[in-house]
Amino acid sequence: MNPSESHYLLQSLYNMEMGLFDHMNPELARMHPLAVVRAFEEEDTQQGSLIEEIAYRYRKNRIHSRFNINFLEYMRLPCTVARKMDEVADQVIRPIEDEENKIKNQALENQMNNLDK
Repeated sequence: MNPSESHYLLQSLYNMEMGLFDHMNPELARMHPLAVVRAFEEEDTQQGSLIEEIAYRYRKNRIHSRFNINFLEYMRLPCTVARKMDEVADQVIRPIEDEENKIKNQALENQMNNLDK
């Protein structure tokens, strides 16, 4: 067996063992001849990763606009500091911004009502 054949065999065994693709099913093998070299979603190492979680928190808590730091600076922070910033952004700053927006919207609505009179 040459190196290419052994690689193909090992990759096929891996796919079957991990439940990614059944290479022993002739119908499936015929329909997907390149399955042995296919990238499967289940093998996505970034999905659910720590960096994905950090990026989600950075965006959700609007860290850039609230603390004026970019994503790389946020990633370099000690975990305890970043978590405290998330907490402050969510539990302190967001409610204040929500209240400010409510007041601004009410003022705008009052101005619009005055124009109608």
